Amino acid sequence: ALARIQAAHPIIDTPFILGTDRNLLHPLQPGPTLAALAGEDPAPEEYLQARRLALDGAHGAEALQALEAVASAPELAGPWRLRARMAAAAVHKGAGRSAEAAAIYAAIEEDFPVELRQIVRPSRAQIALCRIQALDGAGRRPEARALALRILREIEAAGPASLESGDGGLLV
Repeated sequence: ALARIQAAHPIIDTPFILGTDRNLLHPLQPGPTLAALAGEDPAPEEYLQARRLALDGAHGAEALQALEAVASAPELAGPWRLRARMAAAAVHKGAGRSAEAAAIYAAIEEDFPVELRQIVRPSRAQIALCRIQALDGAGRRPEARALALRILREIEAAGPASLESGDGGLLV
């Protein structure tokens, strides 16, 4: 089954299977984390705690407060502050506050230009997609369409390499 999945979806490098008890069945040893593959330091504990709160869902206000604290903590590495900001936007979006989420996604490009050239995830394209979805969810469809068209024109002008992270990243 794994060979068929990999043959049908060449983008998949190492699929995994979780058992009903949520334990990892395949591969038996988990591979390196995305952060390790990207040469990044492990996530700081403050970020991990804030993400746990955000994923819990029952702690919306507390999660937002924790994520904002991480996002504004100058002692933490920029990529983790950026990811905390992304998580805060997702909490807003999940709570039906798409306009707030769209504003956060828009500010990320301005607030983290260096980090966006250095990190693998989230990519500028991922942030742009989240922003488009939030604008659409906020009922700002003309703005969402205009942003999508602008991005498509930039991709067309720059070529497929513009979707990569780093200096050649999508200019959003």
